[in-house]
Amino acid sequence: MAVWNAEQVADLSMCESSDDGGNESSVVDSEDSEFRISSSGGEDPTVSSETESTDSENRTYVTCGRSRARGRHVRTRGGGVRTRGGSRGVCVTPNRSRSVSPQPRRTRAIHVPQHDWTEVAQDPPDFPFTQTPGLINPVPNGSPAELFELFVTPELIDMMVTETNRYAAAEINKQRPLRRHSRLNDWRDTNAVEMKKFLALLLHMGPVSLPTIEHYWSTNNLYKNTLFGSIMSRNRFQLLLRFWHFTDNANADATDRLYKLRPVLEHFNHTMDRIYYPRKELSIDESMVLWRGRLVFRQYIKNRRHKYDNYYNSVGLVKRLTNRSTYICGTLRFDRKENPKEVASNKLKKGEHAWKRSESVVVCKWKDKRDVLTISNMHRVKMINVVNRRQQMSIKPNIVQDYNDGMSGVDTSDQMLSYYSGLRKTLRWYKKMGLHILEVCVINAHILHSDNNPANAMKLLEFREAVTTHLLGDSLNVIPAAGPSPTSQSSFHYLEHLPTTEKKERPTKRCRICSMQGLRRETLYVCAECPDKPALCVEPCFRQHHVN
Repeated sequence: MAVWNAEQVADLSMCESSDDGGNESSVVDSEDSEFRISSSGGEDPTVSSETESTDSENRTYVTCGRSRARGRHVRTRGGGVRTRGGSRGVCVTPNRSRSVSPQPRRTRAIHVPQHDWTEVAQDPPDFPFTQTPGLINPVPNGSPAELFELFVTPELIDMMVTETNRYAAAEINKQRPLRRHSRLNDWRDTNAVEMKKFLALLLHMGPVSLPTIEHYWSTNNLYKNTLFGSIMSRNRFQLLLRFWHFTDNANADATDRLYKLRPVLEHFNHTMDRIYYPRKELSIDESMVLWRGRLVFRQYIKNRRHKYDNYYNSVGLVKRLTNRSTYICGTLRFDRKENPKEVASNKLKKGEHAWKRSESVVVCKWKDKRDVLTISNMHRVKMINVVNRRQQMSIKPNIVQDYNDGMSGVDTSDQMLSYYSGLRKTLRWYKKMGLHILEVCVINAHILHSDNNPANAMKLLEFREAVTTHLLGDSLNVIPAAGPSPTSQSSFHYLEHLPTTEKKERPTKRCRICSMQGLRRETLYVCAECPDKPALCVEPCFRQHHVN
């Protein structure tokens, strides 16, 4: 199951999406049966506003990759994003004795199109699909590295290098003069080779899961991993992660809420448009990334772990897609204002169904364990026999069955993205989304590899390992072999200063040996090689700890 560019339907939903008036809008995000793509937008970060129009041959299509195909099938899943603009509140003066009345809220009249509904059956329109899906420029027997670089190009890496160095310089200048022991004193500009290593480590943190980033550089035998420390130091990795950036803040459009991520989104969508024709069957659903921090455009969904995303279908959207020679089939929210009220409010018993048609648009309600409302421009409603996974026979509308068949791949795509994910809740939102898009690129490249090499298909984990190895380059050849245990008497132990903290430049800890003897003595030093890094006095506690 793949996912594709969301720009094809977002603008179509803007006119039909506002149910409550005011400043609300709904958005449709898209997924092809195999490729996942993050949507890009205009002024509103949740709305995409670019679509193609009908040409003289009535050859209409959705902007979806570079496809110029007729008769594309689109299935949508109910659920939708809403963004509410700032409300007008009460003006309050410093003088509390004065009474203040709220300003009247401006209202905007919303035109709700009226549709003529009938129960007369009609065959759906004929929209032939004429394009050949797949890579525009095939890469026969392409290696994981070659396919990955179709998405993560050298230009994208160079952009990350430029903006990371620019952002680091600006942030360091803000904090000057720096403290003597500040890590910012160690900053040096990064380059493309180091950026690839940094991205490789971020990706590798997915399959190699540890509690915190610091654990990847731990010398504790329970967590020790020689790879990360051999590629770069912990401090350097954390500095790169801190300054990892995608845009020039000084020249960015502050009205665009996604401006910090915009270059990555545009690169991703333009790349998909440039290299791939999508297939006839497209599955459209929201792509959600868990976020619990403060974010002005996050959306809340009750009863879901990912609670902040939701997209919806509408009668107006289906009619506009019909005018663009595009099939669509999906679920429909019951409270959409253009819905046929006779269908939405009809009280049905289990197994019963009711439907209405307006031109080529059919709205069907079916009672299963609960009411299911669907909409389509590609069906003549009829009940069909369906055999489930338990080999049990049931009867349901053909719209529901086709929808279930088409949307099953969405769950597969989400499942693939959940495997070996390196996303962490400590990341800033745009860095988390940047890493999410990077992982989407890995999934897309893996799907291409599987399609091009069906006889030698690689598992996703093997493919990720190959991509990580490519990004690390020659660094893997210098990883030291595992040495003696840190507790071995043959290893060399030495003292090092406790690292500085935000509150103390010279922090201290209680000496372990002195504490065992009932004494309270503070020391500046810890043993750098012992797994638990005990605090020890220089003399005689350091010697006693290692001799005994």
